[in-house]
Amino acid sequence: MAKAVPITIDQGTTWIVVMTLKSGAGAWDLTDYEFRMQIRTSAQSTTIIAEPTCTILDATAGELQIKLTATETSVIPATGAGYADVTEYYYDVEMESSAGTVWRLMNGPIYVSPEVTK
Repeated sequence: MAKAVPITIDQGTTWIVVMTLKSGAGAWDLTDYEFRMQIRTSAQSTTIIAEPTCTILDATAGELQIKLTATETSVIPATGAGYADVTEYYYDVEMESSAGTVWRLMNGPIYVSPEVTK
């Protein structure tokens, strides 16, 4: 079962998460795996709001980076009147083996805080 992790993104900023995937024996070797993440208004929505770039930084150390550039976050709709008035979306992160097996690693809500300085 995926780990539920709420995320907040500040619209118009670079958003980066670096994680180390581990198993009982230590770091998970990410060689021969691919990762993907999508952000949508709901799990059933067919419209992708954003698709962060997933990059393996060090396969044998299990290091994965997920990133949105400032340009990418600036176009995510955030309709709040102030910083605390966030817009809610949903995401998940999936890992796929070279054999085609897919695991959902994490999922949850994403809250986007509106940008003032443009």
